Amino acid sequence: MINHSQEFQDILNQAYEQAKKYNNDQLEPLHLLLSLTLRDNNNALPYLLEHEIDISDLQERIIANLHTDSKLILDGKVYMSNDCTQVIRTSELEARRTHSLEVGAVHLLLALLRKMMFEPENPIAAYLAKHHLDYNTLVREIDGENISDDEQPQHDTSRRDSTQTSPRNKQYRDTPTLNAYGRDLNRLASENALDPIIGRDNEIERIVQILCRRKKNNPLIIGEPGVGKTAIVEGLAQRIVAQQIPATLRGKRIIEIDMTLMVAGTKYRGQFEERMKSMLEELKQHPEIILFMDEIHNIVGAGNAEGSMDAANIIKPAMTRGEIQFIGATTSKEYTQHIEKDGALNRRFQRLRIEPTSPTDTLTILKLLQPKYEQHHHVHYSEEALNACVRMAERYITDREFPDKAIDIMDEAGARNQMTTYLTTPEIDELEKELAQLREQKQEAYRFQDSGKLASIRLREMQINKELHIMRQELYKTHEDEMPVVDTDTIARVVAISTNIPVERVANDEKQRLRTMAQELKATVIGQDAAIDAAVRCIQRNRVGIKDPQKPIGTFLFLGPTGVGKTYLTKCLAKFMFGTEDAVIRFDMSEYMERIAVTRLIGSSPGYIGYEEG
Repeated sequence: MINHSQEFQDILNQAYEQAKKYNNDQLEPLHLLLSLTLRDNNNALPYLLEHEIDISDLQERIIANLHTDSKLILDGKVYMSNDCTQVIRTSELEARRTHSLEVGAVHLLLALLRKMMFEPENPIAAYLAKHHLDYNTLVREIDGENISDDEQPQHDTSRRDSTQTSPRNKQYRDTPTLNAYGRDLNRLASENALDPIIGRDNEIERIVQILCRRKKNNPLIIGEPGVGKTAIVEGLAQRIVAQQIPATLRGKRIIEIDMTLMVAGTKYRGQFEERMKSMLEELKQHPEIILFMDEIHNIVGAGNAEGSMDAANIIKPAMTRGEIQFIGATTSKEYTQHIEKDGALNRRFQRLRIEPTSPTDTLTILKLLQPKYEQHHHVHYSEEALNACVRMAERYITDREFPDKAIDIMDEAGARNQMTTYLTTPEIDELEKELAQLREQKQEAYRFQDSGKLASIRLREMQINKELHIMRQELYKTHEDEMPVVDTDTIARVVAISTNIPVERVANDEKQRLRTMAQELKATVIGQDAAIDAAVRCIQRNRVGIKDPQKPIGTFLFLGPTGVGKTYLTKCLAKFMFGTEDAVIRFDMSEYMERIAVTRLIGSSPGYIGYEEG
């Protein structure tokens, strides 16, 4: 059983509307072809355009050949003709022939052309043949038999529609399942679409070493969110493309699979297993492919329904036999909760723990990413701003890891400055107004099903968008020296917003604040000068770097009778350091006098409810 894609269903629904519009009591193949030409961005239109077919002219010819003199539809219903039913069945067969997972617009076009082969008197068939488009020609184009590798255009593989049959991609046509549910990291690397990776040479070399093993050659990358697990695999793909790897791995392709897409739409029992089996067969036939799955813990239980298996149990036998190579990535918490408990799955992986990058490496990463973010936001980053990104992220954002938190600050600061400036010209404004008017006219044409007007509007939209892109690029180049600069103040405001710390505290010089720390605390906490001096000296030593990085900033034991200010001093320290007295986690040890009460801190004991949750 093969599913109809949403694109196919939309074409069919619009075909019914066309039949009603032209007062036809039956749905004919011409209605399907007309509807196909009216739908924007379907994957059959490029084939028509490649043969220099005027879509508007084709629509007019189809409308002229519809049986507009048929009887009125008294009951408001349109019935599908036998010819139309046969076309839909043929499109399903074409989808199977091309190993596609769903029936799409291109399969419908194939079915229509196949029917026209047996209708020599059909004027639409003659019109298409005049433009050298028939069933056999389209089949050759889809199969890629007459296309050389040098003529292949670059397609965006980061998001593939599940119905897409690439007309010019000979290399990837044998892996439709992987193409539909994954993205090829090698291709993205060859197109320079991946960000550079710095400071992870040891980790990448370790992954290469694991992949070169004879057995258990499946790395499992474990690390906290934001440390760069996916980026490490992207760095490996960049090395493969650059041939900077051992000969054993040369020619390998890394494909990142999306398990959510694999599960989506599997309404009937066995559909998920069929997709998984199809993917494993493709991997078995193409040993050069390495499968990468981020959030790998999702395979435990994925697709599991009554009487069926989950993804983990389907993949394990293939991994044991060495038929597939697998790279997984997950967090420490998810690994403990899902992977570690499944001993059969856990033993098939070689674990690799990833630590956050150092501030120095993070700064280097920001400098390498700087040109891309400047081009995207049309701003300039000062060197002080990049240093502030690292320094303030380390100081104020403690619940996330480098380099992700520093990159986020850099990105948001660029977006903030971009909002303060908007470059435009009268010519650009006029084109944007015309584009807005065209969109309104397009909606009106859709309502009245004016196919000729729709085609002309779409053509004009394409022309305007192309002109706007060129004009904006020229405008940005002309005003490159006038671009707003992201400075330290902007970084401080972004950090203040994301952490709810007053901007004055973030922007103030920390050295000056530390010098006056003792005086400020003594003005608030009266009569505890010795305790304040001891706490301040400890914090000052830590901030100037005279500390053991593996130990806490300080451990204080405040002694004294009730009411002398022990808790108050703690709250004042928290307010000085973090801007609020609420930045304190308070334990009342009188609540932990009983033996069983310690489970509040360390979690439930084995055998009790909640133990598995940690």
